[in-house]
Amino acid sequence: MALFVVPLLGMLAACGTPGRASLAAEQQRLETALEGTPGVLSREADNSLGVDVPLRSSFDRGRATVKPALAKVLDRMAASQRYESTHLLVKAPTDPGHKELALGMRRAVTARDYLIERGLDPSRFSVSAMGRNPTVKIVITASTSP
Repeated sequence: MALFVVPLLGMLAACGTPGRASLAAEQQRLETALEGTPGVLSREADNSLGVDVPLRSSFDRGRATVKPALAKVLDRMAASQRYESTHLLVKAPTDPGHKELALGMRRAVTARDYLIERGLDPSRFSVSAMGRNPTVKIVITASTSP
């Protein structure tokens, strides 16, 4: 499952927008954007929002090519985030049973590049690999730029 985590209270505060009402509005906006995709939106304990997409829907075993189901989620996320000033951390796992993180890093870079090709600024991204995990995770935070 891909997880897109959005620490919205900080992001909305940076925009000068009231927290609780705007958090609910952002949640609704993302729910609408993700309709018809395998992305599942959830609210995290820190008031961030997360989108989960199963790893099996994201990448084939041993491969770093974005599958159509993940592409659909990334397309919607790119459209949703295009005019935001957020920072995105893309974290992708290796396959179950593998200890080598290189595959996870290639997957994270591929997902990041996919989003960049859809109009997001490359300077907004960081990438990371993670061990065995059933999700790809994209963490969205408020920009540290003025």
